[in-house]
Amino acid sequence: MSAESFDSTMLGVTILIVAFLALVFVTAKLTRVKVREALTPDLRASRSIRWIVILAWAACTVPSLIQNLTTGRRANAVADMAASTQSAALAAYGATFLLLVLCASQILTSRVATNSRGVVGVVLILLPWSMSVISSLAAGVALPYNTLALPLVAIALWRLNAKLEDLVPVAWLTGLTATVALLMGLLLPSRGLLHGSSGHLSTADKAIIGDTLLAGPFNHSNQLGVVLALGLPAVLLLSNKKARFWITAATVLALAWSASRGSLVAVAVGMVAVFLVSMFDVAGRRALARLVVIACAAVVVYVPLTTDTLAAYSDRGQIWRASLAGWEESPVFGKGYVWYSAMATVRNDLTEVAFNGHNLFVHAAVTGGIALLLALVLLCLRMASVSGSVAGEGKFFAMAYSVGFFAIAVLEVPSRFRDLDPTAWVSLLPLAVLLMQNPVASGLKSPAPKANRSLRPYRPATLRP
Repeated sequence: MSAESFDSTMLGVTILIVAFLALVFVTAKLTRVKVREALTPDLRASRSIRWIVILAWAACTVPSLIQNLTTGRRANAVADMAASTQSAALAAYGATFLLLVLCASQILTSRVATNSRGVVGVVLILLPWSMSVISSLAAGVALPYNTLALPLVAIALWRLNAKLEDLVPVAWLTGLTATVALLMGLLLPSRGLLHGSSGHLSTADKAIIGDTLLAGPFNHSNQLGVVLALGLPAVLLLSNKKARFWITAATVLALAWSASRGSLVAVAVGMVAVFLVSMFDVAGRRALARLVVIACAAVVVYVPLTTDTLAAYSDRGQIWRASLAGWEESPVFGKGYVWYSAMATVRNDLTEVAFNGHNLFVHAAVTGGIALLLALVLLCLRMASVSGSVAGEGKFFAMAYSVGFFAIAVLEVPSRFRDLDPTAWVSLLPLAVLLMQNPVASGLKSPAPKANRSLRPYRPATLRP
């Protein structure tokens, strides 16, 4: 083993140890229960939700981290997908297996009073999932082992009556992911910084810190940006101001180093939206929060439809034009979930350019057609309704997350709604919890219970002489 290889191995081991110790700390912090405090069903449910979040993070992040620490980093072309190493594959199988077992056990044994209206959220998030599964099967594509993760996670969260406050672990794990990425960039640049398809370190004019791009445990700097931007709104759920500050600082620094411009814009738009909406009264917050979420969703559709230049948005104009042309051939049900993968095998306008539509509207239209777009419209309306309801209570996580989700969806695809890709733990899981909340107008007092007229006050009998 050469000296350089030995140093890389030791640094990789150091980062893994730091990540493991940090995860142990986060787990202990989140699962600590007072000795004298009895574990009620609600407390058990809250603890189970935390473990679901942690295992989902591990299944999405740890395999990619191991892959990049044990192999030579290089960005893959569209038609050149790197095979997972044995250790990365084992980590993926192990974490996913534990996640599925935990969710199945909670579905069968949970004793929490289930919110019946939460079924609407489960249906809304499983509609696009079912369409992607059906289109994959119709194309003769074998489904990956983690395809069952989304329905099991969604149903388990519903059975556990998950609340937005249960997403606090997302904030801690976002800070952990940002810290690991920064350590990789500082201590092990050959593993943590973006490399081109040639295997050489990439430099970019869009870089904000130096001339390099931070990718951390992921294959691309934009992927790191999407994960951090979707996870950052969860800091609004933290009550500890110091923790909120340090997680935000580490995340913003990693975002700036990644130079993922769409993600940075999403964070900025979310912050501005929270600031503006918080200035209104209860009714104003409800109405404006809903309007902001719907407006951001409308921008996702407007931008690709009005872009005429092929080189616009880093060649996304070319991707959008070629994708929409494919949609015209099958407008109702689209071209299928694996259309982009199939296109990569032949020479066309998308070869060497796109893994996906680089816009949620475009990607959904070309892969699922009008049917999938209608499902996403229902999902958007529910997100806006819940965001407005929660904002009326002076809580802004739902709105900040929804705004960030759609702001990212302008230039990227936050989720493909099928399996556990590296972004699933911050795209599908918080989205599922958000959709399960009751979009009931806040601040309204419940009617006073009616008196039971059948119960009359006791009056002692008078004795007659």
